[in-house]
Amino acid sequence: MRLVRIPTGVWTRRPCSHHLLLFMSDFMIYKPCLYEVPHEEIEQAEFVKYLRLKNIKFTAIPNSTYTTSWKQKAKNKRMGLNPGLPDLLILLPGKLLFIEMKRIKNGSVSEYQKEWISALNQIQNVEAVVCRGCQEAIVAVDRILNNKI
Repeated sequence: MRLVRIPTGVWTRRPCSHHLLLFMSDFMIYKPCLYEVPHEEIEQAEFVKYLRLKNIKFTAIPNSTYTTSWKQKAKNKRMGLNPGLPDLLILLPGKLLFIEMKRIKNGSVSEYQKEWISALNQIQNVEAVVCRGCQEAIVAVDRILNNKI
């Protein structure tokens, strides 16, 4: 545990939901969590940087876009938005790759996601995988790229 001095009146953001931040006047007690596991969105953002660096054509699928508007939810359903489609669609030479990103630990795959992954894997030249973290996703892409060279 460390005591960190912060200026009075400064807003601070918790770096992880497992961290404990206590405020006492202009001091903050910072206790790092015992297990630091990056969130899925952080892992995906790092993987997206890799795809851009390699100049690979891809898109994210916004199934997880959250809204409290019933009107928007009804519109999404009318327009054909269905739950479970993997997070990323990646175009590789001779192969269409779908990646469902999960946290390295404690990320679970929903039944909808399992159904989509199974259905996509039955299509020729299409592969759908669950990757736990950025490194696993990079390995999946590199495996396909190295088979095509």
